Amino acid sequence: MIMAQIHGSLAVVKIGASAITAHTNNAGVEMSADTHDVTTFGATAHTFKGGLKAGTTTISGIYDSTAVTGPRAILVPALGTNVSLTWYPEGSGSGKAATVVDAVVGKYVETAPVADMVTWSCDLTHSGAPVVTAQT
Repeated sequence: MIMAQIHGSLAVVKIGASAITAHTNNAGVEMSADTHDVTTFGATAHTFKGGLKAGTTTISGIYDSTAVTGPRAILVPALGTNVSLTWYPEGSGSGKAATVVDAVVGKYVETAPVADMVTWSCDLTHSGAPVVTAQT
């Protein structure tokens, strides 16, 4: 069986209308759902029901001091606010996977290790259900 494998270098990340892909080298979207134990007396195994869905996104990359429209310029002013997050894990193109969700910018970090490049990272918490579709 042949599997379609997609290289991560094709991924696209947008905050609002601003693509920050050129400054990003790692991104991940996590989707989850609450599970509720509804086991009653006399049962010999747990019974569960699904609940509310949730999600987070973490993005990171190499800091660019010349980027007037880069992650720092976009994400720092957005801390604590809701933004539109667009994630194309396969890259841009008709029929390719797309996830769009309203998200709260919860944390922005810059790190400067002595023997490496300055990096940035950002954690976002999804607000509401993501729209998971194919690009048109």
